Amino acid sequence: MVITTLETLVVPSASRLSRWSKGSVRFARHRPLGAAGAVIIILMILMAALAELISPFNPLVTNYSAMLQAPGPVHWLGTDSFGRDVMTRIIYGSRTALWVGFASSFMGAS
Repeated sequence: MVITTLETLVVPSASRLSRWSKGSVRFARHRPLGAAGAVIIILMILMAALAELISPFNPLVTNYSAMLQAPGPVHWLGTDSFGRDVMTRIIYGSRTALWVGFASSFMGAS
């Protein structure tokens, strides 16, 4: 039976974190385009996961009084021809885009 204490659990995670951060910095220096792509993908994943919290409107509700509004303080990217907020639809659409991208990558790799 192995007994672990809190001290033995904390030390390895700190060293793993420092190794991971050093590796991330090295990757970003040697492959800046790859690092930029990784940041974009991570942001898309966060936006898709937190869509209910960060999106200002419902993506499916139509508002005919707000049809084709230009970008402004209420609708940052404007509205479409049905009065739906474009930014909200992009946030929710990232879920589908990520799902299709990752699923096709995994299917292609197997």
